[in-house]
Amino acid sequence: MVKIKLMKIGMLSALCIIAFNFYADWAFAFYKEIWMKKCNDGIEKLQLIDSNKNNIKEILVLSGYKRLYLLGWDKHKGEIIEKWESSKFSDGIDIKYYDFNNFLLIQKYDLAVYYTLFLKNGEYALKEIKESMIPSWKGEEYIRAGSFKKRGEKDIFLTSSSGTSPHKKYLNIRETRLPNKLLWTSTFQIQNVSVQLFGDFDNDKKIELLIIPYNDTKIYWISPKEDKFEGKEMDNSKRWLFPIRPSNPEKQLKAGRTAAKNFDELFFIYIPSYYGGPLYKAVWQKDRFEVEEILSTKGIMGYDNLNLADMDNDGLDEIIISEIRGDLVETEEEPFIKNHRDVIHIVKWNGKEYKKIWTSKPLGAITQILVDDMTGDGKKEIVVGNAKGELHIFGQK
Repeated sequence: MVKIKLMKIGMLSALCIIAFNFYADWAFAFYKEIWMKKCNDGIEKLQLIDSNKNNIKEILVLSGYKRLYLLGWDKHKGEIIEKWESSKFSDGIDIKYYDFNNFLLIQKYDLAVYYTLFLKNGEYALKEIKESMIPSWKGEEYIRAGSFKKRGEKDIFLTSSSGTSPHKKYLNIRETRLPNKLLWTSTFQIQNVSVQLFGDFDNDKKIELLIIPYNDTKIYWISPKEDKFEGKEMDNSKRWLFPIRPSNPEKQLKAGRTAAKNFDELFFIYIPSYYGGPLYKAVWQKDRFEVEEILSTKGIMGYDNLNLADMDNDGLDEIIISEIRGDLVETEEEPFIKNHRDVIHIVKWNGKEYKKIWTSKPLGAITQILVDDMTGDGKKEIVVGNAKGELHIFGQK
């Protein structure tokens, strides 16, 4: 009798996995390239902005640190269009986006010259601004916005302020609504504030904040306690747990819910070199994170550009990640890759394992991936930039 029951359970489990595989293959077969553009120089940075404040994102593209492009959805034409292109900046520029109030800052290198992008009479243009117009708090530097109340909300933001050395910072929490009331300042100093992740990691129905510095033996766990905040230090002496790189650490470390809807998991790419690494998953267990490898580099070079998003609206996140492909050239110093043929994978949990359910065509040397709804239809698009200046957008046709 027990054997029969076990056989039935096994058959049911197998049927569920078969049904999942069929659904996944069907659902993601509709992802196609819906737009492509060639910029003048390599894609250095992609930034999602909400200039119209309607939750339909536009993409600001920084090409070669010299030129800006703005791309977005045209509801009348029913397609993505190029809305604006800047003239060439001879000195080079960088961009910073204050996501809690949709303020875009454009700054010339080595010059105290600032611009923002504004819309007037249906036309976009750059406007030079004074330094006093930039959101600022005396002695504090803006980091990012988030929420301890609801996932995805932005009712507080984080800043850092100087500590006892140039590399040590205090962390501050402020309200996003004016006058940006200071709610909390850490009693401890954090070295190289690198990655900040909001999520319910311990399944206590409350959102916590993890601060993971670069090259430090500690990570920091901050949680709300009634009308206050509590911060504690946690051991990270096993640096392989979160071994982030100082450049673009947000590409290698994300939090989301891929296997369960009631708590957040951590995902990170361990990158021992400049051509990617394996993908790991970390889940909180009682008093520490338990880590497992979920995408191996066996037979491949490695993975990069990690993103998490609910692509099929089933309440669980999928993993969107690039795989580095090309010809590895060994040298006496640092190996390098030529003839990049990087691809993107969408990876989904099927109840038993993580399975690659969609792979793009080769896309050159991928520099960045963004995932969001750009068309307002409730479905997410994948935006990809590469070193040749090509911009590809994939969506559901």
